[in-house]
Amino acid sequence: METDLQMAGQRSRKTCSCDYAMSLRMKLGTFFRRQDTAINCVGGENSWVIDILQPGDVLVVDLFGKIRYGTFAGDNLSTSIYAKSHNGLIVNGAVRDVSGIQQINGFQCYVRGVDPSALENTMLMGINTPIRIGDVTVMPGDVALGDPEGVTFIPAQLAEKVADDTEMVHQVDEWGHAMLRQGRYTPGQIDRKWSPEMVNEFNQWLKQKGSKLRMPLP
Repeated sequence: METDLQMAGQRSRKTCSCDYAMSLRMKLGTFFRRQDTAINCVGGENSWVIDILQPGDVLVVDLFGKIRYGTFAGDNLSTSIYAKSHNGLIVNGAVRDVSGIQQINGFQCYVRGVDPSALENTMLMGINTPIRIGDVTVMPGDVALGDPEGVTFIPAQLAEKVADDTEMVHQVDEWGHAMLRQGRYTPGQIDRKWSPEMVNEFNQWLKQKGSKLRMPLP
């Protein structure tokens, strides 16, 4: 499933999800803080989940699209996220200190927007719980794949199949682009169902590349 978050920093691993309430509820927040103090949680709520990150995790945060006062992290927390996970951050909300975040080599950050404000009037409701980012339900352990167009969340049990199918798509695109550059076929021919002659030519190209993939004849 895809969502239209934008990249604010500079590909893919299992998710660690983090859910926030729409606004602070004082009595409930006080109760949670008492519980978390008992288990030695330190600092703001947005730092607690960072403490449990493992290498390879992608931190995914649902801040219900909040931009102003919805900045989950600045360059300090982003530095810690990358130090622990060696990976990135996905926020249905915002970040701040973008110039500092961009200096974290290898760190990728997908957000709704950026804002100089601090995180306010929100309350952490769960860690590693199902959340919703845009039109997409994200489960803990899903694989997150990001590129300049946005983020795709892949259920872990489907990741291998998606990877196999994606490899064929990449080969089809590479061959199609080559044929268009050479003027051998028109865009209409490349973008429609291929003829048997085209499929045979494509499969021969795959063989010459040493690929074991083959496209069935129509």
